[in-house]
Amino acid sequence: MNLHQRLVSALYVLAGALAWLISNHYVGYFIGYFQLGRKIGVGADVIMHGLPLLIAGGVMLWMKMNRKVNTFSSDAMLELTKVSFPGAKEIRFGTLIVIVTVVLAGTFFGLVDMAFTAIVKTVIGA
Repeated sequence: MNLHQRLVSALYVLAGALAWLISNHYVGYFIGYFQLGRKIGVGADVIMHGLPLLIAGGVMLWMKMNRKVNTFSSDAMLELTKVSFPGAKEIRFGTLIVIVTVVLAGTFFGLVDMAFTAIVKTVIGA
């Protein structure tokens, strides 16, 4: 199994974990809302833990068997290997540019706000 297939499989596991997390929340909510724990007893625990696992497994299996999803995921992982990320020096320079730009913009808009406030106070005579 090559690296791309491992990454795609990890993506499917992550999607299954997300489906488990969401379905576990909602199944627990509905069991509590309809008070199924009182009505069916131990069966509510089986439903509460088994249904989200079935949903997560179904999502992983569906993603693995669906050719469109599989092709898209493989192509996306292949394209991500072609990306060149910036180095530490470029990141520091970009961060410095952002900080300077934010400070200058904040100063400019603060001065504009003070000027408009003075103009409005003069116009309304406050």
